[in-house]
Amino acid sequence: MNPSETIYYAARTDNDGHVLEGDCRYEISGRDPDARWWSITAYGPDDFLIPNPQHRYSVSKTTVARDANGNFAMQIGGNAVGDNSIPVGAGRFSLTLRLYNPGPGVVLDPAHTALPTLKQVSCS
Repeated sequence: MNPSETIYYAARTDNDGHVLEGDCRYEISGRDPDARWWSITAYGPDDFLIPNPQHRYSVSKTTVARDANGNFAMQIGGNAVGDNSIPVGAGRFSLTLRLYNPGPGVVLDPAHTALPTLKQVSCS
């Protein structure tokens, strides 16, 4: 894989190191990563898309709603609804951020790229 074409980041834990669980709610917030296009997709423990009534499996640069300053905040977990959400049902899940045609700084130093924040908001 050529890093100037695509770079993937995977998360199985939130920013505090807690395993991602569908019984919890998470918020992903930030600004667009330095890339031509990006997407965040949720996967079940079997590494397949998680079936849900909304048929929503990912949010991308072209579908995410932003505030007046260009920032976004999306909800992940349980039966999340709305344009900026990905429902994941119950159980563990993972998230994959894909950067397509990332900027030169990302390609040269992917470990120090500014990525959106993934924090747990609540847990049942």
